[in-house]
Amino acid sequence: MIDGFETFQYWLASMDEALNEFLSSLPPSISEKLDYSQESLDVLESWWLSEFQSISDLRNADPDLLVDGVSRYIGETIRVNIGGIWEISFEEPVNAYYGLPVVTKYKTKSTPICPLTLATACLDRRDGNYWSKLLINVRRRMEQKGA
Repeated sequence: MIDGFETFQYWLASMDEALNEFLSSLPPSISEKLDYSQESLDVLESWWLSEFQSISDLRNADPDLLVDGVSRYIGETIRVNIGGIWEISFEEPVNAYYGLPVVTKYKTKSTPICPLTLATACLDRRDGNYWSKLLINVRRRMEQKGA
């Protein structure tokens, strides 16, 4: 029997392959602009918002590859830009991110960032730059604290 932590380790080990599969599933006009830069988050978010008007629309689609791919891309873009590592916690079921991959340790006492919740939250906010604003704000806080 495979436990959650082993599943997470497999998920991490398959990061490059899963991202490549996700990127190849996107229209070339989108995937060619995804270079893990802050600006590429806006490109992906714009496409994401054009594909799904709401979380209900996402649920009605076959979201596994898309949600996982978008979440992985957001997380890896955060890591490329500010550092950090992927972690998961199964210790406290009341934790908001219990059982969900998060990016953390991008600075001392960093607040975990959960790319999965970012992927779905932007569908409600519909800003078009929700993900990049988060990255800008985290980077700004790091600079202010000298991290």
